[in-house]
Amino acid sequence: KELDLRRCGLTVSELAAVQDAYPDALIRGEISIYGMELTTDMEEIDLSGIKMKSTEEIEAAVKLMPNLEKITFEPQMVSGLSALSNMANLVELDLTGCRFASEELANLIRNLKGKVTIILTTHYMEEAEALSDRIGIMKDGNILAVGTIEELKEKAGTTDFESAFLSVVKEGVV
Repeated sequence: KELDLRRCGLTVSELAAVQDAYPDALIRGEISIYGMELTTDMEEIDLSGIKMKSTEEIEAAVKLMPNLEKITFEPQMVSGLSALSNMANLVELDLTGCRFASEELANLIRNLKGKVTIILTTHYMEEAEALSDRIGIMKDGNILAVGTIEELKEKAGTTDFESAFLSVVKEGVV
């Protein structure tokens, strides 16, 4: 059974109430949150740049999105990541503009390992080494090498990750 509630102007809580009343139905609806227009059939959402006071409204909206596979966050949205990460299979975190992830964010990433795939983008080797199971090294938009820290060190013939990184980027060791 499908209920098409698009263009009905329902709030998130009203759509959630419909979902509760018809748990086996596919609810199609539109949601406007923080200036973003979402639909219940979306497969990915990008929350970058959203200034949230609380994650409750987004959490309620995401629960209405059965096809959601990917959520993109900014690092300062730790509370949003914590609340929403179990609702998608893939979480993207872009830390390129940050010096390091906060301890709170680093702990959250560690706690999510094995539960959700996290793509972490960073320019800091220490951060990549501390938080990643597998690392992809890119240069000029091309992936040069992918592997665990140990695999990358072994391929490069080095004993530390920073030297392995430099070998891959400068000498093309793969």
